[in-house]
Amino acid sequence: FQNLYTRIQTILPSGKSLSKPLSLELFTPSGKSYGEGAGAAQHRLITLQENIRFDTPGDYTFSLTQFMRKDSISGIRSISLMLDRSKQVSRKK
Repeated sequence: FQNLYTRIQTILPSGKSLSKPLSLELFTPSGKSYGEGAGAAQHRLITLQENIRFDTPGDYTFSLTQFMRKDSISGIRSISLMLDRSKQVSRKK
């Protein structure tokens, strides 16, 4: 597979649920991996969303579901989500 189609769901502290499809690009059209590593063990950092703010205190829940035509995708052992604090962006009023 060149890419993995997924659906990311975010549940906000208010209970509101946001969901959107997300394509995770894994390989170039020629078959070269975008990831780093050796052999079958590859890792790749993919930005899911930029400039997101967590303004409301509380718990946020994220889930990632594969959204492919096949029920089982061989060769993928795990997917992890990571939050990374970025520089503060000032909002113009």
